[in-house]
Amino acid sequence: MSTKDSYRTPRAVYDFYDHQYHFVLDAAASDINARSPRYITEQQNTHETNWFHAAFGAPDDALGEAHPEARTGHYVWMNPPYSNIGPFVETAIKWQAKGLGCVMLVMMDQSVGWFKRAVEHCQEVHLVIGGRLSFVDPVTEKPANGNNKGSMFLVFHPFGRPCDPRYRHIDRDEMLEGPVSLMRKSHSHIQGTIEQRPDDAEEGEQIGEFEAEQIDIEELIAKAPTEPAKPKKMVWAIEVFDLVDKAFETQPNKINAKRHGILCEKANLLLLEKVCIEEILVQLIDMLDKYEPVGEAA
Repeated sequence: MSTKDSYRTPRAVYDFYDHQYHFVLDAAASDINARSPRYITEQQNTHETNWFHAAFGAPDDALGEAHPEARTGHYVWMNPPYSNIGPFVETAIKWQAKGLGCVMLVMMDQSVGWFKRAVEHCQEVHLVIGGRLSFVDPVTEKPANGNNKGSMFLVFHPFGRPCDPRYRHIDRDEMLEGPVSLMRKSHSHIQGTIEQRPDDAEEGEQIGEFEAEQIDIEELIAKAPTEPAKPKKMVWAIEVFDLVDKAFETQPNKINAKRHGILCEKANLLLLEKVCIEEILVQLIDMLDKYEPVGEAA
């Protein structure tokens, strides 16, 4: 592995995504550059190592895939060596099919073969805008200059099916501000045309750690102030939010935070079970049919 291949992910970048996905493993690391307490080194060979065992079981034990938490939609972090990204994409695809999601930090180069393979299987592509990331020398802990390419993140959701991934822009400076900026600002989403998420927050308004995670739910609470329910402190995949929002669009008078959380849990479970999107939406609407409008006995 080259010297540059061993550079460390900036702590703020890792924390930004760990805050969303709660990584159980760093799948391409070394003893000096790992960001997660559990990691796989070059010598252990991530392509041959069982990710379930590495994430949930002690070395050489029989846990791992049989661990009670192993199939609940966890995510793995990976910043593969830029000199040989292709095999790491294939390994991420392999474990995605077994139930472990993966967030990969890679160079922004859509012309290469591994990117074509990645977008056939990942569900999201996050393009870093506003500047390049400076990786960290694992010995000096100082930012290393010379990154001559932009960066992007490939998000493989657990049990995700091949699809056209959703693209979004991640502002570099916002990301380096820390996880609180995650849901504070609106981001661009590219799906044929660019969609912009509205942001009603007042300029300079202070947002707490968990309030930042729940900005979408707080907007729903504002529409239903008569029932002050506390939202769950959980970050759901964007597909889950989209499905739940579509369900509530059919019955907007039944929106509140508690019901939003219940529907998110149901949608997430059905996605992990590979139920088709249309059927999930039907089931969510059926659940809403059983609720009274907000302000009446629920």
